[in-house]
Amino acid sequence: MMKVLYNIIVLVLFICSPVMAERHPHILVNEEDKAAILDKIEKETWAKQIFNQTQERLEVYVERHQADPHWILDRYLMNRVPGKRYTHFISDKEGTRLIGYRGDAPVPTVRVSPHKRSPITAQGRAYVVPEIENLIPNDTSMTMNLLNPVTQQYERVDPQSYVAAINGRINVLAYEASVIYWLTGEERYAKFAADVLNQWVNGVVYQEPIDGPGRTGFLDIQTLGDEKEKPLVLAYDFLYPYLVKHDYSLDNYEKAFEKIAWTLSFRGYTGNNWFAAESSTLVAAALSLKDAQKRNYYLEFYLSRDTIVDGCGQLSLPSATKQWFTADGHWKEPGGYHNYPVSKLIEAAMMLENNGYQIFNKYPELLKAAYVMLKYSFPNLTASAFGDTGRPRQSIECLESAIKMADKYSLSILPDLVDAVKILENAGLYDRENTGITGVLCFLPKLPVVNTKGGKLWNRTEKLDFASCYLQRNGMDRQNGLMCVVQGATYNHNHSNGMSVELYGAGTVMGIDPGNGPTYEHPMHVEYYTQWAAHNTVVAAGSSTSLSPFRGGGGTKSIGAVELVSMEPLAGIKALSDEFSYTLTKYKEGATKTNQERLLSIVRIDEEHGFYVDIYRSDNKVSNDYLYHNIGDNVELYTVDGDIIELQSISSYPCVGKDSPGLRYFKSVRTTGCYGKGVVALFSAESLTPKHGYMKMWMPATPDVSYFTALSPEAKTAQAPYLHKPLPVVTMRMEKAADNPFVAVYEPTSDGLSGGVIKNVERIKIPDGVNGSALTVETKQGDIYIFASTQELLEIPVRGKKCCADWNIFAHTKDKNMIYVGSGTFAEDENFEIRAKKKGNFFLEYDQKHLLVRSNVPIEVIPKDKSVNEKLRGESYIDAGEKLFPLE
Repeated sequence: MMKVLYNIIVLVLFICSPVMAERHPHILVNEEDKAAILDKIEKETWAKQIFNQTQERLEVYVERHQADPHWILDRYLMNRVPGKRYTHFISDKEGTRLIGYRGDAPVPTVRVSPHKRSPITAQGRAYVVPEIENLIPNDTSMTMNLLNPVTQQYERVDPQSYVAAINGRINVLAYEASVIYWLTGEERYAKFAADVLNQWVNGVVYQEPIDGPGRTGFLDIQTLGDEKEKPLVLAYDFLYPYLVKHDYSLDNYEKAFEKIAWTLSFRGYTGNNWFAAESSTLVAAALSLKDAQKRNYYLEFYLSRDTIVDGCGQLSLPSATKQWFTADGHWKEPGGYHNYPVSKLIEAAMMLENNGYQIFNKYPELLKAAYVMLKYSFPNLTASAFGDTGRPRQSIECLESAIKMADKYSLSILPDLVDAVKILENAGLYDRENTGITGVLCFLPKLPVVNTKGGKLWNRTEKLDFASCYLQRNGMDRQNGLMCVVQGATYNHNHSNGMSVELYGAGTVMGIDPGNGPTYEHPMHVEYYTQWAAHNTVVAAGSSTSLSPFRGGGGTKSIGAVELVSMEPLAGIKALSDEFSYTLTKYKEGATKTNQERLLSIVRIDEEHGFYVDIYRSDNKVSNDYLYHNIGDNVELYTVDGDIIELQSISSYPCVGKDSPGLRYFKSVRTTGCYGKGVVALFSAESLTPKHGYMKMWMPATPDVSYFTALSPEAKTAQAPYLHKPLPVVTMRMEKAADNPFVAVYEPTSDGLSGGVIKNVERIKIPDGVNGSALTVETKQGDIYIFASTQELLEIPVRGKKCCADWNIFAHTKDKNMIYVGSGTFAEDENFEIRAKKKGNFFLEYDQKHLLVRSNVPIEVIPKDKSVNEKLRGESYIDAGEKLFPLE
């Protein structure tokens, strides 16, 4: 019955599907495309450069192959010893490593990566993958001499995942050589590629997918690793005429390609990015099958049919776009995981488009995803690095593919895509010469000429709901732009970090999340990088951690989620003020039952200066540690007057019990002891280019606080040259932080201790019994900024200020006065009183000549000066919107 059902399904699919070309090539391009591609190489500098560089890189291998055809073949990692030409490979029950080998083929078989992770040195760094030239020919040992990058010594170790990495490099050479052969007709390139391909297929045809859990692959312990076979699948498509002409046996290819297609259809995770990352290899293998029924059967697992058993298999494109993309196209994992699965889904779709299917006009999510990373970028066009990730940035390849398809279907998104390219080009970050030989084959010769929106890509605020991630920005100038991010939630590849922030300044991300550790199972990753101590957050009772113990891997850490209380502007909404914005979030830290609240605000002073205000409440009655990590060479603490504060060295940071947050990893710890005066921390990053970078962290006088400095482990998210350097850390430690919340004002500058515009930061004492906080910031120019956060009417003992709102700012500058209210009902200064019947956002800006009013709710504006009231002509009740009144 099952066989009959199978035959019915594949027959229907065969009848309903586009006709697959029997000619070669057909996966990426067709024979008819060759003339246009050669013309592209001839006329377009970027394509010519790639073509020439590819030829130059291949030349040494191709030329050597003419005289010594065994050289490259002998360096391919194979099971060569008779009796040990394994055909069956057995994994442990977790799918981490191989524990057994069986079978003996009549020819050498391809070695399978014996472990899912890279080999790691005792110092926590990955060993260096050896160059092809340094490989021992016909090496059958299970260990290799690998270079330790720290000691610069060679050490005999298990290569683990490097087995597939090494063979993958040779596979890429074969693919590139096959393309050069197709374009030029020079058979020496074909001979090189065909011999690699022939040795590979004659071995793998005897091999079976790994015997193990659903995560295990065919030629790699993980299905993800089977992507390294895709270059050979593509090479076969270009080499086919040569293979036929020179009597290479073609009998084994159908079986080999189906093994790849079967493995990727029914194995690999569907609860993360794996299925998407495997999609282009699956589609390439399926398109290579000559049996039309089988070809269409496997293609359906990308096009429309899900195959999920115990969380493994494939999600089809319709399911993927519905379950794994946000409305604007962001993959629902950390930004560093966006480009990998999205690029493969797009690549698979491009292959299908080339074979008669229409994909991109039906799935706009793919086109949105192709440029969405720019939407969430800092002013240097990198994105936030929360979770298990490095510092992500926009993919050029995704953009190029999307532009070609949007142009093909004349879609309205095309101007946005081209606009994204122009943004990258203007920043010197878009180079088509980096798109490789596949770019030469598949991308347009020139970008379409369209009317673009002129860089209107960025909103003042954005949000990613799945990650409870909220960002604010003010200006996208690389050197002077400001942007901050607060986030924390339970999702795949998250970290246990509470309400963690990243801060941008002086041309780079200065206050950073650390990214992941050496591997997902390495003690440093499990005990530090994924834990509270590695992040810019607050540790409660020295014990903050996930609700269920984290023991390693790249999965989900159960920490609950940050909740948004209020935010101005809301994502996608026009801001009320050019100078101010804020987010107010709250969080219940489950392990210690601690209630926390964080208010983060941007204040723009002028085009070159601004600062961040951070107010963090945490009600744990044992202790609360406020942590801030900043890139740099060092950090020093100063008094408000600029005198250095002498610190006492201590053996370790104060920890509790087993130290779940990972505070024990702080080194070179120094402390002020209990210190009741104001403190200014200066983080110095003098190796930044083109200008030095500094972060001044102003901490107003607070009772019962101890300040610490330390060095934390390196972060993989830092800008060079700070990528592999320890991070300076400043912490504040106190009890009863809910009564006196942590307050820090961050000012990025390029001029050291004397730089910046802030002169002083002070707390404002508020009446007993009032639940709120207030502070004042004075600039060197004499401007005064008063900040207050309160849920009840608060009378501030400075110039008659009163307010009731989540966030209030009163600004007195030499040019104008401003009142800014976020989610509030009342504000009053010496000149105006503003009331709202329901909570809302409103902003007043006034000088001697004008009064500007903006709000998102109806408000009543009451001038205290009768002459001003007369000039308003009774218009004290103002509807939501904007109104400008002359005061002269």
